[in-house]
Amino acid sequence: MSNETIECPDCHEVNTPATIRCARCGRSLETDDQRRIRLAKIEQGRRDAERDSANFPRLSRTGPFNLARSVDAMSSQRLRRILLVIAAIGVGLVVRIIVG
Repeated sequence: MSNETIECPDCHEVNTPATIRCARCGRSLETDDQRRIRLAKIEQGRRDAERDSANFPRLSRTGPFNLARSVDAMSSQRLRRILLVIAAIGVGLVVRIIVG
Protein backbone atom coordinates (compact mmCIF):
# COMPACT_ATOMS: atom_id res chain seq x y z
CA MET A 1 0.00 0.00 0.00
CA SER A 2 1.18 3.57 -0.60
CA ASN A 3 2.00 6.21 2.02
CA GLU A 4 -0.98 8.34 0.99
CA THR A 5 -4.42 8.18 2.55
CA ILE A 6 -6.96 5.87 0.97
CA GLU A 7 -10.50 6.99 0.25
CA CYS A 8 -13.26 4.41 0.46
CA PRO A 9 -15.10 4.10 -2.87
CA ASP A 10 -18.44 3.54 -1.10
CA CYS A 11 -18.64 6.10 1.72
CA HIS A 12 -15.66 8.35 0.82
CA GLU A 13 -14.14 8.00 4.31
CA VAL A 14 -10.41 8.81 4.37
CA ASN A 15 -8.44 5.89 5.84
CA THR A 16 -4.79 5.31 6.70
CA PRO A 17 -2.78 3.09 4.34
CA ALA A 18 -2.27 0.43 7.03
CA THR A 19 -5.98 -0.39 7.26
CA ILE A 20 -7.44 -3.29 5.34
CA ARG A 21 -11.08 -2.25 5.81
CA CYS A 22 -12.86 1.09 5.84
CA ALA A 23 -13.33 2.50 9.34
CA ARG A 24 -16.88 3.66 8.57
CA CYS A 25 -18.53 1.07 6.32
CA GLY A 26 -16.17 -1.94 6.59
CA ARG A 27 -15.51 -2.34 2.87
CA SER A 28 -12.23 -3.96 1.91
CA LEU A 29 -9.63 -1.43 0.75
CA GLU A 30 -7.21 -4.03 -0.61
CA THR A 31 -6.65 -4.67 -4.28
CA ASP A 32 -6.80 -8.24 -5.54
CA ASP A 33 -3.00 -8.40 -5.79
CA GLN A 34 -2.53 -7.11 -2.23
CA ARG A 35 -5.06 -9.66 -0.94
CA ARG A 36 -3.33 -12.47 -2.83
CA ILE A 37 0.08 -11.49 -1.40
CA ARG A 38 -1.28 -11.16 2.18
CA LEU A 39 -3.04 -14.53 2.04
CA ALA A 40 0.04 -16.19 0.52
CA LYS A 41 2.14 -14.94 3.47
CA ILE A 42 -0.41 -16.28 5.95
CA GLU A 43 -0.52 -19.66 4.19
CA GLN A 44 3.29 -19.89 4.08
CA GLY A 45 3.45 -19.10 7.81
CA ARG A 46 0.91 -21.87 8.49
CA ARG A 47 2.91 -24.34 6.42
CA ASP A 48 6.16 -23.39 8.17
CA ALA A 49 4.57 -23.85 11.59
CA GLU A 50 3.11 -27.21 10.56
CA ARG A 51 6.48 -28.37 9.20
CA ASP A 52 8.32 -27.22 12.34
CA SER A 53 5.86 -28.99 14.65
CA ALA A 54 6.32 -32.24 12.69
CA ASN A 55 10.10 -32.18 13.23
CA PHE A 56 10.07 -33.66 16.73
CA PRO A 57 12.73 -36.19 17.77
CA ARG A 58 11.95 -39.81 16.96
CA LEU A 59 12.58 -42.78 19.23
CA SER A 60 15.97 -44.29 18.67
CA ARG A 61 16.20 -47.81 17.30
CA THR A 62 19.31 -48.75 19.25
CA GLY A 63 17.38 -50.70 21.85
CA PRO A 64 17.55 -50.37 25.63
CA PHE A 65 21.10 -48.99 25.58
CA ASN A 66 19.79 -45.51 24.85
CA LEU A 67 16.75 -45.65 27.15
CA ALA A 68 17.14 -42.16 28.62
CA ARG A 69 17.02 -40.47 25.20
CA SER A 70 14.11 -42.67 24.15
CA VAL A 71 12.10 -41.73 27.25
CA ASP A 72 12.84 -38.03 26.67
CA ALA A 73 11.57 -38.27 23.09
CA MET A 74 8.34 -40.13 23.99
CA SER A 75 5.08 -38.29 24.32
CA SER A 76 3.67 -38.27 27.84
CA GLN A 77 0.64 -40.31 26.75
CA ARG A 78 2.78 -43.05 25.22
CA LEU A 79 5.06 -43.13 28.29
CA ARG A 80 2.01 -43.40 30.56
CA ARG A 81 0.68 -46.36 28.55
CA ILE A 82 4.01 -48.19 28.73
CA LEU A 83 4.24 -47.62 32.49
CA LEU A 84 0.66 -48.90 32.95
CA VAL A 85 1.48 -52.08 31.02
CA ILE A 86 4.62 -52.65 33.11
CA ALA A 87 2.66 -52.03 36.32
CA ALA A 88 -0.09 -54.44 35.24
CA ILE A 89 2.46 -57.16 34.47
CA GLY A 90 4.10 -56.55 37.86
CA VAL A 91 0.77 -56.79 39.70
CA GLY A 92 -0.09 -59.95 37.77
CA LEU A 93 3.21 -61.56 38.76
CA VAL A 94 2.77 -60.62 42.44
CA VAL A 95 -0.77 -62.00 42.50
CA ARG A 96 0.39 -65.20 40.83
CA ILE A 97 3.20 -65.66 43.39
CA ILE A 98 0.86 -65.03 46.32
CA VAL A 99 -1.95 -67.29 45.05
CA GLY A 100 0.21 -69.99 43.53
